[in-house]
Amino acid sequence: MKSEAPPHRAGTKPAGAQAETSGVTRQKKNPPPPIVAESRLKRVDEVKLCSTEQRKKNLAEMHQRTQRLYEQLDEVKHQKALKSRQEDYAKNRLKAKEFHKKTLQKLHAKQTRL
Repeated sequence: MKSEAPPHRAGTKPAGAQAETSGVTRQKKNPPPPIVAESRLKRVDEVKLCSTEQRKKNLAEMHQRTQRLYEQLDEVKHQKALKSRQEDYAKNRLKAKEFHKKTLQKLHAKQTRL
């Protein structure tokens, strides 16, 4: 005679089933972190006071750091290189225009002498 298993309830596993159905084993929850000594905790009643000069100095340092980090970005470097290249092209065009103007003046001067 076969022994009948008790009826299966939804959401429960049979007595012989493993917890490893999805390929992941269940682990126990991590224990709570150890209690930290009071000396290492920040005290609430301690307030850090800064003078207005110190606050302005800190603000200036933050702006300098932000500006430095911004200028180190690849996109910003690329834009600066592109802008400087365009400025160089504009300077060269201006020089070429002046050179052309001078050569025309010299040519006209030679033609009037003859």
